[in-house]
Amino acid sequence: MNFTEEQIKEELAQEEGGPDKDCEIWPEHVEALDLFLSVQRRWVYPAMSSRPVGLDPAWVTLKAELMFPEKQNRLEVINQVELIERGALGAWPKS
Repeated sequence: MNFTEEQIKEELAQEEGGPDKDCEIWPEHVEALDLFLSVQRRWVYPAMSSRPVGLDPAWVTLKAELMFPEKQNRLEVINQVELIERGALGAWPKS
C-alpha cells in the first residue's frame, strides 16, 4: 500500500497543528512513511500512562512483511520507521 503525496499531505494536515508548509518526502523514505502511517495507531502504553513508549514492534514487523513481501532490505525500512517513531515520541506532549 503506497500513499500518494496528496494523501500524505492530507494526513499531516489533519493532525492537530498540521504543517505550516508543504513537506517533501524523499523517494527513499516513502516506504518507511507508508509503513509508519499504516501502524500509527499501534502505540504501546505502559499501565496508567498517557504517554506511549513506542510502537508495537510485532505489528510493525508483521505489517512490513505484508506490505513488502519481496523486499530484501525490509529491516532497513523498519529501522527508518524507528527513527520516525523516535521523532514522534519526542513531539508527544509530556504529561
